[in-house]
Amino acid sequence: MNSLILTQDNQIFIKVINKDFKIKELIKEVEEIQINLDKNYFLSLV
Repeated sequence: MNSLILTQDNQIFIKVINKDFKIKELIKEVEEIQINLDKNYFLSLV
């Protein structure tokens, strides 16, 4: 099982348990999460 953990400062710590998990997919997933975090942060400021 793979897990992504978000901390309060929005840094992303990645724990890869499944050795067959593709790193490119993981990076893409992390980038999507970061984009969503940025959007939510911007909206919260408005």
